[in-house]
Amino acid sequence: EVSSAAPSISQNILKTPRKLNFEPQTPFLDLNVIAEKEEEHSPRSLIKSVLETPEDQKQFIELKEKYSDEFGHIAADYLLYFVTADSSELDTTYGIRKDDEGNFKIGDKSVSIVHNDILVGDKFYLGTKGLYELLFKKNPESFTDRDTTNYIEIIKDSNAHKRKYSATEQLKGNRSYKWMHILRPAFPAARRRSQSASSVLGHGVVNND
Repeated sequence: EVSSAAPSISQNILKTPRKLNFEPQTPFLDLNVIAEKEEEHSPRSLIKSVLETPEDQKQFIELKEKYSDEFGHIAADYLLYFVTADSSELDTTYGIRKDDEGNFKIGDKSVSIVHNDILVGDKFYLGTKGLYELLFKKNPESFTDRDTTNYIEIIKDSNAHKRKYSATEQLKGNRSYKWMHILRPAFPAARRRSQSASSVLGHGVVNND
């Protein structure tokens, strides 16, 4: 029996895909759908509304199951994470980000998902949990060598490791886990610059940073 009461925020969330002209039967996910959802429900308010009561928790689980059916169980976990998680957990420097127009990208490439698999530009990648970890999180866990190889290829192809996401610009390094342990070792120029800086500092030059 359908209640005549006004729907809760979490009930609206469950209806969002249809309201956004989201076709339940299509396996193709344009991540702009998630961008529109994020505009309607900020991460913090979404977490609060979804997890506040047992009924909200149930509806959140239903939404996760719905995403799993439509996009794949691996993709569902990370798409929901992107919408609901504190932004500090997400890597928008060397991972998937939303641009000024609300499109989801990594570097200078667009990103879409088909049955868990990831379309970056015009290349498909097997959508493993490890690759999702690398593409979404600042501190990824449980990824394989193959995941790392695919991630680094995506970074190179999309120029996500370059300033302004441009192939002609310099590398943009930082002190993050990803840069220090995954990306910097993959780029000889970054290693040489780091070694050169260490050598100069070792000869009495003061580092004012």
